[in-house]
Amino acid sequence: AAFERFWADAPTAGGDVRLHASFSVENLRGRKGTLTAWFYDRSGQRLRDTDGRYRTTEGQVAFSASFVPRFDKTRFSDVALDVPAGQLHLPPGRHRVQVVFGLFHGPDLLATSKPLGLTYTVPGVTGETEGGPPRAWITSALADLVSGPDGRPWMRVRADLVLDRLRGREVRLQARFYFPDGTPLRDFDGRYRTGDGLAFAESSVVPRYSPRTKVTGMEVRIPVAQLHLAPGAQTVLAGLTVVESGRALASRTTPPLRVGAAPAPGPLLPRAARIEAAWITHNQKLEGEVGMVVHVRVTISGCKGRRVLLRGWFWGSDGRPLRDMDGKYRAGDGLVSSGVVLTPIYDVAVFGDARFFLPYRQLHLVPGRHDLALTLGVYLDGKLLGGRKEPVRFRVNRR
Repeated sequence: AAFERFWADAPTAGGDVRLHASFSVENLRGRKGTLTAWFYDRSGQRLRDTDGRYRTTEGQVAFSASFVPRFDKTRFSDVALDVPAGQLHLPPGRHRVQVVFGLFHGPDLLATSKPLGLTYTVPGVTGETEGGPPRAWITSALADLVSGPDGRPWMRVRADLVLDRLRGREVRLQARFYFPDGTPLRDFDGRYRTGDGLAFAESSVVPRYSPRTKVTGMEVRIPVAQLHLAPGAQTVLAGLTVVESGRALASRTTPPLRVGAAPAPGPLLPRAARIEAAWITHNQKLEGEVGMVVHVRVTISGCKGRRVLLRGWFWGSDGRPLRDMDGKYRAGDGLVSSGVVLTPIYDVAVFGDARFFLPYRQLHLVPGRHDLALTLGVYLDGKLLGGRKEPVRFRVNRR
């Protein structure tokens, strides 16, 4: 697959966004593909989803549309992605964001675009007006620790809201919880969770006045134990969303809060790893080298705080392993290999996109076209925790 063009219609302040992409695909006739757009801020940090509707498994704001090619070589001149207002989860103000498009067949990433710059404005609190759609603002948000009804610590989130043209409607204040790097906290017992398995809490209010109601000190609470943190002090924050009839009207993130969690009781989990998906992106650069990035979605259990090795080996079309010639990317048996060390912070840790790099020249291939394969394993102290039975197959043209 290859992108030809990608663009966005100029959005109105606080309105929907429509994205467009023109691209071509080969050898996918009759099979479903997916166009996905990921969102970043101007510094390259991922925009964080706070209501669970449009997101990647790592909690990044993302939108997708499917397509089915009708020919061996098919060109799509304009595939559109609609981004509803409020789903970028940005505070009031003018924001410069970046959009990166990707083309997938199943879990396999076929092509990515260069970043597309986009300016989006979220209106601040304005004077009361007649007519128009419902609106909301979170004017302040703060998290602290309080003692719960059971005497144990709870995390309390307090927010001040302004609700416009929402009289008599149920408005929900939803909270999801994150580490400062944007990693969402996951639920493991089903008590405080979203449909996609994240730690979650909410409260609701029905405004009594029209057209505008101010809500002061609205609270959302969750037991600290239900954040499922590793023992010791941890820094977390809450992502808040005001939702009415399934539509996000406003978003805000609290300042970071230091909390402590006791070790969870119960038996130790068995040490194991499960590789759920793996794919390769080609023609990537790292420190001046051109090569491939291997992406792996893996779940690791029973290894909290331990250094776990995700490693891959590379094989030729004849079924023989590729041998290393210079000692730069190799396993102890002298075979071409690369990998990454992962340190789980949960008893059950999900790495949605663990990555490692291999330069093409480190495959040590003669010129020509080569059909290759990649096998993967996860190790703790040299012991195999789990692997992928089916190899990841790919092709390299070596000049």
